[in-house]
Amino acid sequence: MNSVYLNNFRGFNKTLIPILPVNFLVGENSTGKSSLLALVELLSTQDFWFSMDFNVGNYEFGGYKDIVSVLAKDQKEFQIGVCKEASKDRTSHYYLMHYREAKNGLPEMSCFSQMSNKYVATMRLSKKQIYVYFSTEIPECVKAKKKDECFAFLHDAGTGLTPGYKVLSGNEAQFLRRSPIVSFPFILRDFFDRKEELGMLRMLPPPKLGEAFGSMAPIRTTPKRTYDGYTQRFSPEGEHTPYVIRKELPKGSKKSNPFKNALEDFGENSGLFKSVGVTQFGKDSSSPFELTVKLGTKDLRVNSVGYGVSQVLPVVVELLVHGKNSCLAIQQPEVHLHPRAQAALGDVLFHAAVEESQTLLVETHSDYLIDRFRLNMRDRENLKDFTQVLFFERNQNGNCVIPMVIEPNGEYPEEQPLGFRNFFLAEQKRILGV
Repeated sequence: MNSVYLNNFRGFNKTLIPILPVNFLVGENSTGKSSLLALVELLSTQDFWFSMDFNVGNYEFGGYKDIVSVLAKDQKEFQIGVCKEASKDRTSHYYLMHYREAKNGLPEMSCFSQMSNKYVATMRLSKKQIYVYFSTEIPECVKAKKKDECFAFLHDAGTGLTPGYKVLSGNEAQFLRRSPIVSFPFILRDFFDRKEELGMLRMLPPPKLGEAFGSMAPIRTTPKRTYDGYTQRFSPEGEHTPYVIRKELPKGSKKSNPFKNALEDFGENSGLFKSVGVTQFGKDSSSPFELTVKLGTKDLRVNSVGYGVSQVLPVVVELLVHGKNSCLAIQQPEVHLHPRAQAALGDVLFHAAVEESQTLLVETHSDYLIDRFRLNMRDRENLKDFTQVLFFERNQNGNCVIPMVIEPNGEYPEEQPLGFRNFFLAEQKRILGV
């Protein structure tokens, strides 16, 4: 199981968040759901590990003061950690990054540590020098797989006066500062005379949480009357979706393929449409085209039907084409959908997770969507530790996350946070006059 660790970050204090194959992020507004999704996307971006820039990708975190928790007593640094479990031997690799405020107001790395069941390696970056450390003495928390204790150990290793550090200066230090995490393994191999042990050090790629990561924004793009023929790159707002549909649909209205069948199944189950089609204005591949939706016996342009259709199509299409073993983060997929369509979307999510092995992080306020997913779980076996609800709430210390792993039969666990259902129960009591 992969996990993310946050300390002094956007209201989170020493918070360990597990990531299962399917994760529903629920809770009130301004409790950190969007911040977590943005961070997971950032950690899955190759550019971040080379540049350490928090403003690459689709979301800009801003400066240091925009990231460090405003409620923290000590705002000198914040920490971000990742625990990534190897798929082959189930070995856990831990990574912890410390950030302080640079003179330009942006975050800069002050310490980086990584640890497995075979080694601990740390580097500390001061204004003038860099200190590096490597050891094969492993704490008991690694063997016991106590992740919170492992991150506490790495925190102390990065801030304490552990003996055994060596000092880098000159060319080595200058080289390491450019891309510290990427350069770290090479520096250690040159600096420590323990070639066999250093061969265990985890190399590239850095600890990304997902391959082929994609994200869908909470508000998708407004549909157009026609589209030019040139392919659009992926965008969180779904501007590329009409071009994907044109590519994936078979040529000829009577022909069929899995993509077309899946779209029509969702359209029928949701009550939104019978089919989706493309009308090409010209034979050339760059010719303009229009996207049509069939309602009853009529083909209508996508900009002439209900807004819910254009909002959900990018989500459904991406779930169908994103590929096996990929990772997709979706914000509010239920926007502008009635309950029947929200439930049907739960079926599509289930298929993507189970049949395509996609890792899903879904921020949602829809019980209909989650309940349909849970009902699908009842009809399948071996889905233990597969799906969870991450319940976000605020307390006097800031944001907190309470994981609720859904049972293989689709039931919620018996132990639930008080705030999870209090609002709905109170409303029902008022309706019943209790």
